[in-house]
Amino acid sequence: MKKYDYSRMCLTLLAVVCLLFFSPAHSLADTKIEGYDVPQRSGIMDIFSSDMLEGLTGDSQAREKKEITVMVYMCGSDLESEYGAATNDISEIACSGFDPDKVQVLVLTGGSRQWFIPGLPSNKNNVWDVRPDILFQLYEQKQPTSWEEFAPLLRQSLISAVSDASSSMGAPQTLTEFLDFVHTNYPSEKYALVLWDHGGGPNNGVCVDRLFDNDFVSVTELKNSLETSSFRDEKLEWIGFDACLMASAEVAMQIAPYAKYMVCSEETEPGCGWNYEFLETIDQDEDGLATCKRIIDCYSEALREIEKANDNKIQFTATLSCIDLEKMDQVRDACDSVFSALNSNLTEDNYVELAKERKESAGFGRAESPNALDFDLVDLGDFAARVSLGDEAAQKALIDAIQDAVVYNKTNMNGATGLTIYFPYYSARAFSYFEPEYQQISFSEPYYDFMKHFNEIQTGQAQANYSGISTGMPALGHKDVRTLLSVTLTAEQMNALSEAHLLVFEKDEAKDAYALVSYVPETTRDETTLTAEYVHRALFITDIDGNAISPALPYTALEDGRYAVEATLIRDDEAGNEVFRKKVLLYLTMNDKNGAVTIGNIFGYDEYTGSYLPRYSLNLEDFDRVEFVRSLRAPKEFGEGTLCAWEEWEEKEQEIYSLNLKDEHLMMLHNQIPLEKLNAGFLLCDYQNNWYISALLSLDDSPVIEEFKLRYDDEDTALITGGAFKVRENGAKSKGNLTMEVKNLTAQEVAFVLRNLKINGDDTDLTTEVYGTGAHEGLNADESQILMLPIPSDVLSKYDAITSITFDLVAENVETRESIKVIPVTVTLNQDLSFMK
Repeated sequence: MKKYDYSRMCLTLLAVVCLLFFSPAHSLADTKIEGYDVPQRSGIMDIFSSDMLEGLTGDSQAREKKEITVMVYMCGSDLESEYGAATNDISEIACSGFDPDKVQVLVLTGGSRQWFIPGLPSNKNNVWDVRPDILFQLYEQKQPTSWEEFAPLLRQSLISAVSDASSSMGAPQTLTEFLDFVHTNYPSEKYALVLWDHGGGPNNGVCVDRLFDNDFVSVTELKNSLETSSFRDEKLEWIGFDACLMASAEVAMQIAPYAKYMVCSEETEPGCGWNYEFLETIDQDEDGLATCKRIIDCYSEALREIEKANDNKIQFTATLSCIDLEKMDQVRDACDSVFSALNSNLTEDNYVELAKERKESAGFGRAESPNALDFDLVDLGDFAARVSLGDEAAQKALIDAIQDAVVYNKTNMNGATGLTIYFPYYSARAFSYFEPEYQQISFSEPYYDFMKHFNEIQTGQAQANYSGISTGMPALGHKDVRTLLSVTLTAEQMNALSEAHLLVFEKDEAKDAYALVSYVPETTRDETTLTAEYVHRALFITDIDGNAISPALPYTALEDGRYAVEATLIRDDEAGNEVFRKKVLLYLTMNDKNGAVTIGNIFGYDEYTGSYLPRYSLNLEDFDRVEFVRSLRAPKEFGEGTLCAWEEWEEKEQEIYSLNLKDEHLMMLHNQIPLEKLNAGFLLCDYQNNWYISALLSLDDSPVIEEFKLRYDDEDTALITGGAFKVRENGAKSKGNLTMEVKNLTAQEVAFVLRNLKINGDDTDLTTEVYGTGAHEGLNADESQILMLPIPSDVLSKYDAITSITFDLVAENVETRESIKVIPVTVTLNQDLSFMK
């Protein structure tokens, strides 16, 4: 057989393929799917001579035994029908240039309503013998320069090994039949298996067939397929999951008897999936482990190249690990010891401590929407390193066992040690649904018992009562138009509090309903008080001049400074008729002080999992419009003024607003909503994942207020201005706020702390600190920020009037916390509090 310059041609061919799948000019979404069938092309094989086809047909006895055969079980699903992701990977396989004298790659295709390779039927399951030698011969003859020219050549390099009526690729017998067919008809020294499609971890399996009601291969069915196949007594060299979230201990234990190694991802995979260039030299690998390492290296390098090609505007979170399946027994034994001790020590009293450690551990498949089901996968090694209630020696043994089993791992995520476990927490109440199936794949009885125990406490009686929580009064800042808000909690409530965020709503008086405007995640807390700041920005569709042409649209502020917005991307034809739509999660970045916003990463919505996944490759330039939903809802009360989570409120109306990508923009505009329409409340989540919203507060309520003239300027430490003392009338629950603006006049980052507060000469234990933008959260040189001290009702209730407030403002070294200077401040006022009586 003639040899070819594979490296040169591979680069050229892959460049052609990348023109299709990564160029903004091409849109797979242009195709409108009318049905499941793809028109068949006759005479597709006529170009081949009988000499070229010799040896490709006939029984297995006529076939030369290969060094390795790679079987790819490719369930195309919507990844192919909407995005051509399977076509892209078939192209990579064919372009990889592996030696067909030594290597066989057989791909079973099915499960998709459409294939972008011409002539691949969607109404049949087909096994294709991928022949890069034929592809390169055709390449030399045709010299393709576009996808339209390349696609027929790619199709002609796929030799049909067998074709059958369409059957569910989510059915275990389909996988078994594929394995048996290859083993019987394609002799090889070694075999490997790739499962290609969506993955959902131990509870949601892999390979979702969209033609058969989202049927998928569960982990139990995967085990049964292998057990009843020809590989029951002949181990596969490796099993790989080119799919999301399959690097779990449960999966590894189920397939351990049938393969030596497992290649899998803890996190979701991006749309491009694996890089199949690893096949080029697979015959030169010393063993399966060497191949697995190269799979991981090629995957990581390809993602980095895509990021570079996009000027790092696209960033991937990526994990891929190789598990030595023979080492999983020692992982199981170590788990038995760790979780037996944890289960014995777990009580309702120490539940919160363990829940904190569970939450702080590296998690994967996190739901990007509050309505989505969380996969609840946690890194087993990271959790074992954090937990404090168990047997320390047993936890060390588990960490060692994981490190021994995970023989190779590449990731850019903190805490990703290579192996996850299903640990219900964020979607704890879904455990009862998954439990019957999970019982069949649970590999450690002590872990299963512990998990059930943990789940019973989490979904049981709430450990703190969050009824009657009110949002504290606003205090307008003087530097920017913004509002500081607070809420006071009991020690019991604060201890049970997992997270807190600020929600800002716009009230529609005519409809007696609210629309969510902003979700602000950043809050600060001391022993009794939560504080958050709302800068009066909201997201709008604007015309080219920056004028708002929509009401405020709901967004979530993220900890990294970006914003997330649920939306729908729409593609129109030339006549302006809609031909394609996709529900997505957009990640937005505000570019400048004027509020201009750009759209960055886009996650597509997967109906099967109910989550937004980066597995979908979406390009904004392939679409014409973006639709946003603004929901109007009536509050639902939990108890004594405290409200239920936003998702539980009664929906009154949905409004749809469309952004024309050609001549309209998204902007975060300042001060566009009148204060009288804005209301805010704190979204509180306890460690049992119960969600509450504190009683809403109008940002325009008129408090009893005395703005006192306060100016302190010592020329070298601090400038204090804009003092105000406010009390909101609410009977016995009235609360006060002392606010002022502090400017750092030193040349270094400084912390300013309010201490030794006295009211009418009486000592209090109230204290607070002003936070800045410095590296240690202090104020940088010349930086000004608002200092706010909430004064709770139990303190105010002691007085009929407040005549004086004194305190020390202490400037401290932000790192050592040593005092730089103490600034004594006295405020004289006359504020009547008789209304509180």
